[in-house]
Amino acid sequence: MPRTHEPADHGFDPVLPMANWKRHAAVWGSVLLIVLVCFLLAWNTFFKYVPPGKHLVVIAKNGAPLDPGEVLAAAGQKGIQKEVMGEGWHYITPIVYTTEVEENTLIPPGKIGIVTALGGKSLTPGRVLAEEGEQGIQRHVLPPGAYRLNLHGFKIEEVPATEIKSGYVGVVRRLLGSEGKGLFAREDSDEKGYLPRVLQPGIYYLNTKEFEVIKAEVGIIQTTFHAPAADNDKDKDTAITFTAKGGFPISIDCTVEWEMLPQCYPNYKTVHRRFQNWCRNEVLRGILTDVANELRDRGAIDEEECFIDATFAMAKGGGAEIGPTRRGKGLKIMAIVDRHGLPISVSTHAANHHEVRLVQLCFDFYMIEARPENLIGDRAYDSDGLDEELRQQGIEMIAPHRSNRVNSLTQDRRRLRRYARRWLVERFFAWIQWRRRLLVRWEFYPQNFLGFVHLACLLILFRRF
Repeated sequence: MPRTHEPADHGFDPVLPMANWKRHAAVWGSVLLIVLVCFLLAWNTFFKYVPPGKHLVVIAKNGAPLDPGEVLAAAGQKGIQKEVMGEGWHYITPIVYTTEVEENTLIPPGKIGIVTALGGKSLTPGRVLAEEGEQGIQRHVLPPGAYRLNLHGFKIEEVPATEIKSGYVGVVRRLLGSEGKGLFAREDSDEKGYLPRVLQPGIYYLNTKEFEVIKAEVGIIQTTFHAPAADNDKDKDTAITFTAKGGFPISIDCTVEWEMLPQCYPNYKTVHRRFQNWCRNEVLRGILTDVANELRDRGAIDEEECFIDATFAMAKGGGAEIGPTRRGKGLKIMAIVDRHGLPISVSTHAANHHEVRLVQLCFDFYMIEARPENLIGDRAYDSDGLDEELRQQGIEMIAPHRSNRVNSLTQDRRRLRRYARRWLVERFFAWIQWRRRLLVRWEFYPQNFLGFVHLACLLILFRRF
């Protein structure tokens, strides 16, 4: 039976579009692969990577000839280039340059590097050490560290640094230079001989080709702090004692070696006598006042909210202004700090006085012109009489009430929120007690101990500049 509806054949094949898509994908994939391979080949050919701790030495294939006596080439000259390249990626044309990767020069601690230049200008007759740009042993040495030096033009020799230990000084003798008139060389000259100044204890980076250091023993002074062997010899207790964070005492036995003062200082007796004069004439207090007022003018000190407290220090050196307590004889360091924890009043008093009675004395040592608007203290300052006395001076005393208070409550709880920031004054005492001279008073005269307290406060204020 013949078909009456035959579909017309227009040449359409549903498989052909799929075959064309695959053919185009294969062509473009091949093109991209070729481009990627060419890019990687070009990148590896023209770019050089230098890992950390190394440098890249560049060698020019063409250019002007080297200068007479030179080993390394400058820019535009043929040969090993003087300048090296540090870590990272660098573009290098392989037709013009070749490269080498070398290790950096590392000088370890306690050593120095004596550099010898293989090329450069020749030295004049009679000279041994060379300056920068000259051939030979360089005058300047390399201290400990890492350096990018082109080892094709320099040779490095590691030698120990000069170390002067405690109890010794270093007598320096110049080995190279012009002939002097005597045994000692002049200060600002290149004469041979012994230098007038000696080296104090420390580490020095001197060129051993130029200088010889003779170590001479001068001795040291030892001071021993120790606890007595028997309990009945408490008067002989010289151990360093302080209170730990947990509240229990810690005692340390040690021996301190006092070295010589720096050469620029006068005799130690002169230093002590001058320090006593400064304490007696309140020179350090005057400096502290000037520094505090300068910081207030700069806005670093804010007296709107201040904190007051005291800390105890043992007094084992005897003298005046010490008082007996349950912890032994000692004194109190009273301090008022601003809202940033910077001291604006420091003073010392006998430890047997109550802190309420010492508040007014603190204002005798006040260092800035403006009085605090709010003065925050702990429960030891809960006193109606003190509140009224300070209120007449325009100062509001804020202190929590004691648990055994009999009179009615007077403190506003909203203002007592400021008490949460009282840790600032405790931090100040922690700062100054890092100076171990202030943990125990060994000074017989109270003004000398107060001078050390002023020095500790000066160090705190100087950090704000």
